[in-house]
Amino acid sequence: MDNFTVLVTADAFRASAAEAERPLVEAGARILYPTRMGPLTAEELLPWLQQADAVVAANDPYIRSVLDACPRLRVIARWGTGYDQVDVAACTQAGVVACNAPGQNVQAVADYVFLMLLALARRLPHQLHVMQTGGWEEVRGVELFQKTLGIVGLGAIGKAVVRRARGFECRILAYDPYLDPAAARDLGVELTDLETLFAGSDYITLHATLTRETTGLVSAPLLAQMKPTAFLVNAARGPIVNESALLEALTAGRIAGAALDAYCTEPLPGDHPLRCLPNCLCTPHSAFNTEETAAAVNRLVAQQILAVRRGDVPAGALNPDVFDTPAFVARASPR
Repeated sequence: MDNFTVLVTADAFRASAAEAERPLVEAGARILYPTRMGPLTAEELLPWLQQADAVVAANDPYIRSVLDACPRLRVIARWGTGYDQVDVAACTQAGVVACNAPGQNVQAVADYVFLMLLALARRLPHQLHVMQTGGWEEVRGVELFQKTLGIVGLGAIGKAVVRRARGFECRILAYDPYLDPAAARDLGVELTDLETLFAGSDYITLHATLTRETTGLVSAPLLAQMKPTAFLVNAARGPIVNESALLEALTAGRIAGAALDAYCTEPLPGDHPLRCLPNCLCTPHSAFNTEETAAAVNRLVAQQILAVRRGDVPAGALNPDVFDTPAFVARASPR
């Protein structure tokens, strides 16, 4: 890998650097870290990406203007499942292989959902605050057992949530326009429309991908359908939820609470009002972040980069047809 440089903007990769880097370093790659880890803006990204043949990418913008300014770049290995900031069509036209890491974070995110569901139900932050401030108070919560759980999106993570919910004997409502009714019956869930799901659920968890159709999906009218005792969890993508509408519903007490791990702007500004609400649990986009998931994704992104370097189609390639384009051949030619 003479003169082959891999930029890393994904902080989760850097956190395991000694182990994560090993396959790349042993193959002769030079690893490059920016002065600030991602997500980076296009302006922040460009000076670093222009030095790189490959990138282990955070949720940075890999758009046409960025790709055009980085003729050396050959592969984007997205550290994670979501790739809404990667313009896959532009990558293909530019001759850049785009990859993501599907399926690696399923169990971690499903575990996180139940962590948040139970923390909301039993008012765990308030209980911790009471004890940490020297108080003593009997804090009353509610149960998750045998309640109605609404799941928006029944992909791999949604299905993993279903499996866990069975242990709580939950009734499960689901919204997924792409799921076959027979498959829903096999899962033991009731397919329904969004309005019915939001109106009938005690707990709602979001697992839809971010698309033009799902942006702003959880709107003020939909939140107005929720019970005042109901809770919302978003461990998917921030823009699926209209944050202003959610803030208003939480502040007015029209819903009981929410737990958020994804936001419209990341990092979430330090003075954002969602951070301060007593009925909103905010975590720093870490639902995926377990030792097991990190190790699996680190292995995969390294394998993807090495596969492209060999001229092979990597697992998780979003545009495998790029290998047949003149643009890819041109980028693969020795410099």
